Amino acid sequence: MRILKGGLTLITILALLGQTNLVWGAANDYDYSIYQKSDNPVIKQGEKVILWAKIQNTGQATWYGDRATVNTANPIRLGTVEPTDRHSSFFTQDNWIANNRVHKADEEEIAPGEIASFGFYATAPSNMNPGVYHECFAPVVENVTWLANKGICWDITVEKNTDDKTYQAEVINDYDTSFIQLAPGEQKKITLKAKNAGTATWTREGQYPMHLATDKPKDQPSVFSDTNWLSENRLTALNEENIKPGGMGSFSFTLTAPADAEPGEWYYEYYRLVAEGKQWLGDSDSLDAFYCGGKNLGEKSAYIQCADYYDGFMVVVSIVEDVTKIKTNVGEDFTINLDSNGTTGYAWEITQQPDENIIKLDKSGYEEICPDDLVGCGNPQYWTYKAQKEGETELELQYRRSWESADQAIQKKIYKIVVLSKIEAQNNLQKMTENLAEVKSMEYNGEFKMTNEEPEINLDINFKGGTDENTIDNPLGYFWLGFDLLNAEEDLNYQGDLEWRMIDKANYWKLNYENEVEDSDLSKYLEVINNQWIKIDEASAKETLEQINLGLVDEDLLDWQEALTGEQNEQIEELNKKYQIIKATKILADEQIGTVSTYHYQYMIDIEEINQLMEEMNQILSPEMNPYRSMNMDDMENITGEIWVGKNDLLPYKMTVEMNQAAEMEIDNLDFVLYFENFNKSLTVETPSSVKTWEEILAELEEIDKIA
Repeated sequence: MRILKGGLTLITILALLGQTNLVWGAANDYDYSIYQKSDNPVIKQGEKVILWAKIQNTGQATWYGDRATVNTANPIRLGTVEPTDRHSSFFTQDNWIANNRVHKADEEEIAPGEIASFGFYATAPSNMNPGVYHECFAPVVENVTWLANKGICWDITVEKNTDDKTYQAEVINDYDTSFIQLAPGEQKKITLKAKNAGTATWTREGQYPMHLATDKPKDQPSVFSDTNWLSENRLTALNEENIKPGGMGSFSFTLTAPADAEPGEWYYEYYRLVAEGKQWLGDSDSLDAFYCGGKNLGEKSAYIQCADYYDGFMVVVSIVEDVTKIKTNVGEDFTINLDSNGTTGYAWEITQQPDENIIKLDKSGYEEICPDDLVGCGNPQYWTYKAQKEGETELELQYRRSWESADQAIQKKIYKIVVLSKIEAQNNLQKMTENLAEVKSMEYNGEFKMTNEEPEINLDINFKGGTDENTIDNPLGYFWLGFDLLNAEEDLNYQGDLEWRMIDKANYWKLNYENEVEDSDLSKYLEVINNQWIKIDEASAKETLEQINLGLVDEDLLDWQEALTGEQNEQIEELNKKYQIIKATKILADEQIGTVSTYHYQYMIDIEEINQLMEEMNQILSPEMNPYRSMNMDDMENITGEIWVGKNDLLPYKMTVEMNQAAEMEIDNLDFVLYFENFNKSLTVETPSSVKTWEEILAELEEIDKIA
């Protein structure tokens, strides 16, 4: 028995030694020290506080965060301890991973010796008893090991909440609005928005006016203050007279970059709302603990992540060189205009001359806009150049007094001038037409407007549509057109919309006509088809076309492309390359259409080129095959407008058409604009519900005829 006991004791000791070695080996691989953590907080019932901790990797293994692209099954996180994996009462919805896992590491990868950062909200339930709560956490490498409990703990004091919720706000931090590039001395007006989440109405004036104030630290003077600010730490008041609870308020103000700011510098501005004389809205916790005060705030992903930790507005300003790009065409003039005030002794002076072979100065001077008797008024300066040949050059001007050196200038302007020939633009338009022919699917939308005062006529047509030919056997399509016509002189008003869908080789149509129809017979017909989806399949469509054809359409030409031989297809393709129907007439400044960078051109659709193309089509196709055989465009004028072409894909994203016929039609204004998007992306077209077939509609119409 003693031997047995001794054997068991020996086995137990060996097992414990082995376990100790395993734990020690894991400790060597995974260990840490507490580098820094936030102080013990004091919060009230129903409130939340940000807790943060930084720990140093003192082990031999690299840690990986949840955003890492490798070792994704074993991220390092902070978990609850004392006891391990307990459910914390301070769990915060939409912030914690679970009620026993507070948050992910901010970093993707933490090598030995590096620092990992964890930041999270701790929320005291509104019914939590006041008192001090000891909350402890430890790192855990999921599915591998827990790291030791070394005291990542907080004593959270929860107090009874006697505050009212009169003034609260939900601010909207939008990166596209709040990330700003400014040149030294440059100004920019921005608008920030916040939702009134309290119970009191916000007011622009009155006892507690709502203002936008500087923060972090509170009330600090801002280097971006402008003369239009209320003070150097109060940017502006509420734009609206008042905003009721649940409404959206806006705050507009101007930022002025410091004149001595250096290109490459970054500034981080923090603003919070304050009901003057009452209270500040939100909290002002430190963001630095989450790497939210560093240069990576300029990155959109970092900005979005950090915005969640702050109850105010974050504005990021990047200082850039004051460079203006000018694009022009050979033979064209352009003018640079700058505000100036010679009465102060300051004037703009060219400090770097451009290449005269590319642009040549035509004239310069001061615009005479100031009255003779107005003391202190300054006349703007101007320089007009003429583009000589294709190329790039640079022009620099400084605003200073004549006796001062260049480093004493209070403002500097740099202009990069690009002189283009129309050859590149024309090539881009030609390539655009070729690329468009290869597109299998796209969507579009636009508007046509006609307005006239005498007689009063207003026509507004909005439309949108899409096509998808990725599946040849089942092409998809949709089109919607809304119309609103007012003719005051004739006392006419037509409103409604027309919709079409194509799916599974069937066409669906629906008319929604909103006005009353005086003709009783017509009204009866309209009742049958109005706001009713009508299905017309291929066979019905062809049969109907044959029945109602008035000689306007030759059915033999409807499928002319399918009858083309391979040689004819190649010949037509060569014709499309030979004739440049759309021509660039002027190169305009590049623009952004949504998220797409585009070339911007004025264009002309050349009617003469179209006629020549038609003549050659007659030689390729027999008369019975040519769908354009009777087309006559001799009396038409060239169509002009503007077009925006994507730089990366050379596809159209916006197009306008100048309605030259407006004067001939004695119409005051005609506007047409068209947008394109979602090239080569699959469409989803739903089959309408409550559908009647075309045959059913015809039967109902015939019944009306019988009764009549």
